[in-house]
Amino acid sequence: MPLIQITLLEGRTEEQKEALIEEVTLAVHRSIGAPLESIRIALYELPKSHWAVGGKTMAKRGRESSKAFEEESRRIVDEQTDETHQVGVTQAIKETVEGRV
Repeated sequence: MPLIQITLLEGRTEEQKEALIEEVTLAVHRSIGAPLESIRIALYELPKSHWAVGGKTMAKRGRESSKAFEEESRRIVDEQTDETHQVGVTQAIKETVEGRV
């Protein structure tokens, strides 16, 4: 009777957890031939504030990565806006020169 213990950070949907349980059960069954009805799985969900990597909780790491993601997204949007503006100005100049305006 295999007992599989899985520890993960909270935040998954019930559907995701059910899919995980099903896939792990099938993997154990295929790999060691254990009968499906004998396979036990225990999920342990931890709050992000109770798990740390490199001295920082995942909650803090998530806030830091969210902030970095927002800053990078803003930078990309600003670059794209600048490029779009430049293309628009270039097109307007070209149309003026060609006498279309």
